[in-house]
Amino acid sequence: MGASYGFDAKKEAEQIQAAIRGAGTDEQTLIRSLGGRNPKERQMIAKAYFELYAKALDHKLATDTSGNFRKLLKRLARPPLNVKADYIHAAMEGAGPKNLRLVDVLTQTSNAEITAIKNIYDAEHKSKLETRVHNETSNNFQKCCDNLMKGVREETTVINDTVAKQDAEDIYKAGEKRLGTDDHTFVKIFTTRSAAHLKVVDKHYEALRKKSVVKAIKNETSGNYKDILKACCMTYERYFAMRLYDAMKGAGTKDDVLCYVFAIHDKPQLRAIAAEFQTKYNKSLEDMIKGDTSGDYLKLLLELLKP
Repeated sequence: MGASYGFDAKKEAEQIQAAIRGAGTDEQTLIRSLGGRNPKERQMIAKAYFELYAKALDHKLATDTSGNFRKLLKRLARPPLNVKADYIHAAMEGAGPKNLRLVDVLTQTSNAEITAIKNIYDAEHKSKLETRVHNETSNNFQKCCDNLMKGVREETTVINDTVAKQDAEDIYKAGEKRLGTDDHTFVKIFTTRSAAHLKVVDKHYEALRKKSVVKAIKNETSGNYKDILKACCMTYERYFAMRLYDAMKGAGTKDDVLCYVFAIHDKPQLRAIAAEFQTKYNKSLEDMIKGDTSGDYLKLLLELLKP
């Protein structure tokens, strides 16, 4: 998505500086400037800000805002691939990995982006991301992550129906037809085929077994291994609609998930996720956000959802 007509990155950077200079912060200007722009424009603003003031915009925002509003603004001021690299790094910090974050990145990122994220991570952290992910995971979940980290998953939308039918039969033979699960086959098929291909596989599995392939995954696997296989079957709209719903249902809100999803997608993508959210849960994403967030953080999320 290109820059909007009449967009002036230098002027926007100057307005942001005026909004955060001195006593008090003009939050509305920050919401309009960063929430009202697409990722390319935001990076142009960040670049102009650095050239004008010799300070990184995300660092400056961190000192002049607070809470989840600050967290989301900081991510909006960084390139989406850097946000993904930061997010996956955070997944491996502390006492054990937060595995769903790995699933968020590895299953919903293109091959080219995986390569770029590895380069960003290696440069920023002076260590190999592939090695770090391997060392922080285990068992079949580790095997899935290792495969996805290679960045060689099929991406074509032209599906070979014969191959899809064979995959459905192989999944059945590796799972529900036998005692125990042939995890090698599960890992290989789900982490190398595209979501579009797996949708056709699901059609054939339904014909073969009268149930979905996701149901077969649930019957044959568990834990984060189950999560990552299921995620491989989903489009980004379906997957992130699910993640947002899970982040807001019940008591408490997983704001880190909200900030991640809203920072890495442009407005058309967010609207597509919102449409899927409405279809799947018969709820408005906007209304659910209004019920779970507040203040300037809420205003920024809603601004990002606008056309």
